[in-house]
Amino acid sequence: MTSSEEMLYRVMTLEQFLDMFLCSSRGSTSILSTNTLVRPWMWQDPYEKLLLSHDAPHKSKRWFGQCWSLTPESDSIWRNLSQNGVTRCVKIKVSIEHLKQSLRAFSAGDARFILAPVSYIDKNDIDIFAESSKGVADLASVSGEARRILLNSEIMLLLAKRKAFESENEVRLLVCDETASAETKTWTYPFDINQYVEEVVFDPWTPEYYQKNYVELLRRVGLEHATKKVKFSNLYNPIGKKE
Repeated sequence: MTSSEEMLYRVMTLEQFLDMFLCSSRGSTSILSTNTLVRPWMWQDPYEKLLLSHDAPHKSKRWFGQCWSLTPESDSIWRNLSQNGVTRCVKIKVSIEHLKQSLRAFSAGDARFILAPVSYIDKNDIDIFAESSKGVADLASVSGEARRILLNSEIMLLLAKRKAFESENEVRLLVCDETASAETKTWTYPFDINQYVEEVVFDPWTPEYYQKNYVELLRRVGLEHATKKVKFSNLYNPIGKKE
């Protein structure tokens, strides 16, 4: 893993970010903000679901995950989440150490966490892996690195993705909660945004005339030092224009 001082970035809709302030945490009403992970089978990529379908149900049912990136600014991530600017989005900036610290500060039975980079493998190798379970393909034809990833453990399957997504430079936060029921879709824990989040950046399509309103909105929901922490992406600013 990279240095604990290195930064991670997570893009989400503005609504999801506001929910971090407004949603109550697990059994607590005193925490002002939270962080929520979801079941891996809820992820969008059908190939990730295919990989997870090979994992023993009694193991994978307890895992929850969340996607982060090591890339500070990404056109593709902005476009994917914002639907090319249609949906208002924000990007939060957190250090690796602070994200780990937020989990260590919260104890919930047998819950344990992993923070690790995603391994990107060829689509053909995933296809062969899927066919092998039906007895119609030989895993020997899968490349050595992909075979190590696919056959190593349930953890590696949760950290595998097609090479088509390699530009995301993704890091995944995974939590295993032995107390979670099979029906539970999300896992929420107290996450102090004011303590851990260093920066909140709005998407590059945010109208300039709304910027002050958004800063005020985040201040009202509980973001401290909003005028300093809130920024606006300059990805598409004209050359020479100041931030």
